Amino acid sequence: MTPSSSDHRLGPQPVVDEEHLDRVVGDLMDKIVEARPSTGRRPEVQEPWTPSTYMGPIPRHPAKWSAAVMAEVDRIVRGYARERYAHPHLGTGQTYRVLDPCAGVGGIHALAEPYDGVDIETTAVEIQREWAAAHPATLVGDARDMPDAWAGTYDLIATSLVYPNRMTDSHEARDACKTCGGSGCRVNGCRSVEEDGSPFCSGENDGHRTPIPTIAQDHRTCSVCKGRGLSRRNTYRHALDEVGATVATGSNATTGWGPTYQALAGDILRSCAAVLAPYGRLLLNMSNHIAGGVEQPVVEWYLDWLLTARNDAGHRVWQLDRVIPVLTPRLNQGANHDARVPYEFLLQLHRRH
Repeated sequence: MTPSSSDHRLGPQPVVDEEHLDRVVGDLMDKIVEARPSTGRRPEVQEPWTPSTYMGPIPRHPAKWSAAVMAEVDRIVRGYARERYAHPHLGTGQTYRVLDPCAGVGGIHALAEPYDGVDIETTAVEIQREWAAAHPATLVGDARDMPDAWAGTYDLIATSLVYPNRMTDSHEARDACKTCGGSGCRVNGCRSVEEDGSPFCSGENDGHRTPIPTIAQDHRTCSVCKGRGLSRRNTYRHALDEVGATVATGSNATTGWGPTYQALAGDILRSCAAVLAPYGRLLLNMSNHIAGGVEQPVVEWYLDWLLTARNDAGHRVWQLDRVIPVLTPRLNQGANHDARVPYEFLLQLHRRH
């Protein structure tokens, strides 16, 4: 029963402004809906140095740590952790602290487990929140400007900056998918669209030419192009396109080899030096690539930059320990697929001061 304003058992009731009440309730419901997590929702605001708020599908990453490189990183990091156990006065304490400031989907977290009595603690930072969302412990942030509170707190940085090869391409793909012939359908012979524009599947395996309401319902979606009919590009930008995302501001994912890329990489390396403890280690994974039939000296540029870098006092920042070649499988597609360089490299250095 709804009490009236004259119900003597409840006393006089206030007169309700129903229009005002509707507005208040409507505003509250809007706030509740905005705050409620939902599949596919991508909030526009992402607080820096916090886990990703992205809740949509995780885009594929075109350049994750290779198994061979990760195995070498694991071996080296655990060797240093064993050294810490033997000499606990070194570094930042009993916990061995590892940072990857360009973490992608967070593969570095595989190192976060006790070893020979030493806890390995991993911090992962990724500027692209869609990839940061692949691991709940990865933070969204820009590696060029890490928090002041992190200064001198990490024992080791293991990272792989963007390879400035064709994976940084950002052109619009227009050639047809080689798997489905551009139809977006796995059925052999599918033409996808009738002359009048209505979609149909005319594949040999189906044997029909009946107009259908949508391509998505009746076509057997091509697993390579995801039904788009366009050639699949193994680049950062095109991988993000597949889930409706764009390259983050400040990312070098679409910056090819040249002065702009080099300036951005230098800023990241300076920031890395700032957060390492004195004599802290750097493991940098990088590779040369072929462009126009010529090998590009990317690894050589990184070595030159690191070995000539100086701090404000004019002292050299880095000491080279080793250059480790790692033989890895390379892509068998693209304009230079028959002229790939066979090795990736791990540059192993330590901070001098």
